[in-house]
This record gives sequence, C-alpha cells and structure tokens, in this order.
Amino acid sequence: MEKTPQSCIKPSNPTYGELFGKELGEYTLTIPPYQRPFVWTQKKAETLLNDWKEYLQSIQFKNGINYYMGTIIIHKDDEAKRLNIVDGQQRLTTMLIIDYILNSELSALIRYKSQIEINVNNYKATKNINAIVALAEKSFKEGGRYEQLHQNNIFEHLQFTVIMTDNEDDAFTFFDSQNNRGVQPSAVDVLKAVHLRAIHADEKLQKLSACMWEETQNIEKNIFRNSNEQYLNDLIIN
Repeated sequence: MEKTPQSCIKPSNPTYGELFGKELGEYTLTIPPYQRPFVWTQKKAETLLNDWKEYLQSIQFKNGINYYMGTIIIHKDDEAKRLNIVDGQQRLTTMLIIDYILNSELSALIRYKSQIEINVNNYKATKNINAIVALAEKSFKEGGRYEQLHQNNIFEHLQFTVIMTDNEDDAFTFFDSQNNRGVQPSAVDVLKAVHLRAIHADEKLQKLSACMWEETQNIEKNIFRNSNEQYLNDLIIN
C-alpha cells in the first residue's frame, strides 16, 4: 500500500522585517485568486492604528516586548516558488499600505516589490485601499494623531506567528480553527475558496474563474439580496 507523503509544517515567530526578508527567501508572497477581495475599511485600519498607539504607551513597549499581530497561515508551493497567504491577507495588505505611507522607499512594498504579488482588480477593494491611504497620509504628518507611530518606528516592534505548510488542505484546516479579530468570511467567501482552490491544475482557468466570480459578486440589482455578500442566487444563475 502506497504511503501518503507527510506534510511539512513549520511554525515561526518573525518580526515584520523578518517576515519579508528571512521568510521570503527566493519565494514570492502572493494572494491566490481564490481569496476574497480586500475588505478592511478605513474604520478597521483606524482601530489597528489606535491599538498600536496604546501599545507605545504601555509597559510592554517600555520593556521591549513586541506588539503581537496574530497568526499568518501560508501554503508553501515549492513547485511555483510561491508563498500563498491562506489567512492574514487583510492584515498584511493593510500593514504594507501603512508601511509605504510611513517609510516610502524603505518600506517592504518597495524593497521586496519583485517578491510581493498583490493584485487589486476589485472596485470595492480599491475604494477601501484609497480610504486607508488618505487616513494614513493625514494622520502621520507632523502634528497628526498618529505621528508617534512614525517617531517610534512602529514596524520595528511588530511580531507574528507564521504557520507554513506545503499541504494546502492542512493550511485550510488551520484557517478553519483560527479565532481572530478580523472580518469573518461569509458563507459565499468560503464557498469561493473551496471551489476555486480545487482548480489547482490550471492556473489560467483559476484566475479566469476568479474574475467571473467577482463580476457576479458586483452585480448590484437583485431582489434576492441586500448587499454584495448575498449574491448566491446570482452565482447559481451564472
């Protein structure tokens, strides 16, 4: 009887800088097509910035203890040389945006631009990102309410738990068991991830299907739903 190869699961606790330096290596960090679009709003980003501000005034900061940003789950695709983000894309995308506004050419987004693949082709996602950029540009300038984050180099004090596995099913098992403060995926978000990641043998078809899925999600006029998250009827019809 042929044995099923065991998956390799590697936990680590990198800082923000180590995540994009040491952990990346020769791989490209990507958001796979089956993931939902970027949904963090300006209000959600503002909550994160307030948490960082409180941290800088805490005993933990004074004692040199880093701010914990939670768990990032990554599927390591050795064949494609990609690190697919299974859980944590909302946090990472938000941090990359804020890091860029704060540190421009020294930010991770610029320093590792050839190894970070985050494509935003969704209207709602673009709108959310622009709102966060506006918040950061206004709040980090001299005299702004988050100026302290810049002065204390907040990105030097952020730390994660990263669970990296070469088995995609294991990555989603970890994802299902996570309890976090993020925006929870809706039923159709989960449906999208389960179905589109199954098209792993044809990357072109997977990306095409993801685009068609998002087009369906963005149909506005439908008597069966009240928001962009309630598009299951559209999906079945299309």
